[in-house]
Amino acid sequence: MIWNIFPFHPHSADNIQTNRTPNQTELEEGKSFLIELLEIFEIQKILALGRKPESQLSDIGIQTTYVRHPANGGKNQFITGLNNEMTI
Repeated sequence: MIWNIFPFHPHSADNIQTNRTPNQTELEEGKSFLIELLEIFEIQKILALGRKPESQLSDIGIQTTYVRHPANGGKNQFITGLNNEMTI
């Protein structure tokens, strides 16, 4: 399952076609959705794709494995990190 730490589309107030980083209030709001999902599904392993989700998950006591987010030049580290965590 793939889930955003903030499960909505944060955008500039004047342009819904933009994409911005969620603010702290939005990140806090996203935690409640995540907690409910974790109660519903039996998730075996959680990968935090970026530092924001890593810190949010840590705040609620959930152990994760960090994988570099591919944005802003992180593509190669993302691929390596994901490959290191994939098991068949």
